[in-house]
Amino acid sequence: MRPRTVSERAPGPPSPSRLRRVRAFACGFVAFLGYPAAELAGLGLPGPVAVAAAAGLVAFGGLFVWVIWHNVPRPRTAATPYALAAMAALAVALQFALRGTWLITASFYLVTLAVLVLPPRRWPLALAAFWAGHVALAVGVLGRPFGAAALTGAGIALYGAACASLHGLMWLATRLRAARAELARAAITAERLRIARDLHDTLGRRLTEVVLRSELAARLVDREPERAAAEMREVGRGARELLAEVRATVSGYREADLDSELATAREIARAAGITLTVSLPPDPPPPSVAAVAAWVVREGVTNVLRHSVARACAVTVAEEDGGGPGGGRGYTVTVADDGPALGGRPVAEPGAGLTGLTERLAAAGGELSIEVDKEWFMLRARIPEVAA
Repeated sequence: MRPRTVSERAPGPPSPSRLRRVRAFACGFVAFLGYPAAELAGLGLPGPVAVAAAAGLVAFGGLFVWVIWHNVPRPRTAATPYALAAMAALAVALQFALRGTWLITASFYLVTLAVLVLPPRRWPLALAAFWAGHVALAVGVLGRPFGAAALTGAGIALYGAACASLHGLMWLATRLRAARAELARAAITAERLRIARDLHDTLGRRLTEVVLRSELAARLVDREPERAAAEMREVGRGARELLAEVRATVSGYREADLDSELATAREIARAAGITLTVSLPPDPPPPSVAAVAAWVVREGVTNVLRHSVARACAVTVAEEDGGGPGGGRGYTVTVADDGPALGGRPVAEPGAGLTGLTERLAAAGGELSIEVDKEWFMLRARIPEVAA
């Protein structure tokens, strides 16, 4: 399947220009203090009281801007709890000079800021406190009936709950965007690892074949020129196949085939002077198992050619009960060579190829093991009958 192109990025902090626009827009709501200011102008209060009330309105507006400015970049962190408390105290004090317009206006300001400033676990308590304070001021200061005050306070509390729900949905949307971007990054990383692993497996096997055939042709050019020419033609064929496989790898279309891998392994072993024996079960393994087994054969034979002095190699694919990981029914694929008996010691530490093969087997629910003794080096893979 062709890999998808991913261009999403994780949502980071807002840019300074966007942050300034959001702050300016939010601070613009201070203009609604014009309604209680107009109410103050029409009350005809004594001069000192009017001046004190006007100063209180200005202080309330300044605190509102202060709270907005410091909490918009990091909402729900209680960045300015004392400023919010001072606004509540000013609202109560001003209620003794102003009328009903101020009660409604101050309640909406404070409820909105409580949702912005306080963490979600404190929202229910804050809304209940604002409802109680609204009812107390409406009944005790303005002399309104309890039922009407309670109903108005409930409306403001519902407004606060709606703000909290909207804020929660916005927060959830931000988290979802971040999770989607994280998944996109994981997909990109997985695709890069796949291409790196597939290129290693493809280039390692094919380039080894090209090198071996080229060396063989160089030795035969004087004694058997016709055979040398045939080997060079095989080098060209292998190079063309390598180019096609590289293109298929980066396009995501290539799948390993067990029969093809065994046929190629025989050709490469013959060119390298290695006796290769293959043992297969009477019934071919399922396609999902065969695809994984093909990668095991490819990597195992490539390691024999590149890391050992072996003269004999045996590839065995066997079906057995308990062959799968966890003791379930499965298949065991073994690639063994006699490198240790001839004085060579193959590399036992996992390199890039064995690491990639381990990842492939783990993705299919299988596992890889390496066994080395004085006679044989064995790469053994266990694959469940129903490979993932």
